[in-house]
Amino acid sequence: MSSSYERPTYPITKNEIVYFNAPQLNYCIAVQQLLEKQGFGHFPIRLSSGANATLHHFKIYVVR
Repeated sequence: MSSSYERPTYPITKNEIVYFNAPQLNYCIAVQQLLEKQGFGHFPIRLSSGANATLHHFKIYVVR
């Protein structure tokens, strides 16, 4: 798994996990559970507005 610190071009207001296609959803649920167990709080999961893209990754947004 890789990571980058790209800022979205639109404002984000809460911590969240964004997925692009159905196969990524199980990974997102696993990451969500790990974040909660490690005390980072609840990260809601939502489908991207660019759904069904052929991207092989999902994004985690962290708002300070």
